[in-house]
Amino acid sequence: MRSRMLVPTSLAVTLTLGCVGRSPIVVDGSGDATDSGDSTDTNDSNDSNDTYDEGPPPATDGPEIPDTCEQLELAVTSECIVGDTIASTEHANGLCEAELGEGWSWLEFHATWGWSVDAQIHPDAWSTASRAWVWIDDQDAECFSSPTREVTAGQSEHFGMTWHPVEANDDCRAASCNDSRGLDEPGLDPLETNEDALQCNPYEGDTPCSRCRPLLCVRTL
Repeated sequence: MRSRMLVPTSLAVTLTLGCVGRSPIVVDGSGDATDSGDSTDTNDSNDSNDTYDEGPPPATDGPEIPDTCEQLELAVTSECIVGDTIASTEHANGLCEAELGEGWSWLEFHATWGWSVDAQIHPDAWSTASRAWVWIDDQDAECFSSPTREVTAGQSEHFGMTWHPVEANDDCRAASCNDSRGLDEPGLDPLETNEDALQCNPYEGDTPCSRCRPLLCVRTL
């Protein structure tokens, strides 16, 4: 189990979701996870006004990409992919590249610090999918890495992490972990940080790997 903790922080007033660096961004409420290292919770209440000090960006195994939305482009694959068939990060990178072209790769949770990514949208490769598979470089939250566990009584499954593909955000569009759409149904296991919020689960995965979802892909413009 990869062990670095994820640190939710408050949404910036300017809604620059993930364009300012590797600080986790919360859209639908703040989380209750705390960092084992440099970050400190400055507010004991568990509400949307929680703030956290930012530590230095951790190392990532994901691709090096810019953190400004004008230099990034997002797309989802045209076909959904059963999570159990995703063999590795390299396999998913290949699926993004095979469909979308050279330079495309599978989106990593910390691509622009975490919890969301602002980018341009590929005009010919988007969909109305409520959730899309993403991966994370320091936890076991992909279908090929997560432990088998039982969420629905009598049913044990592996789980993978999904994000909501897009939100309007001025001239950019934001793909986000912090969105309940597609997660508020039986059999899923989102990270619940308060009574009103459902998020992706970047620790153990949130969507059963028997489900079919597109891949969320990214490239540098």
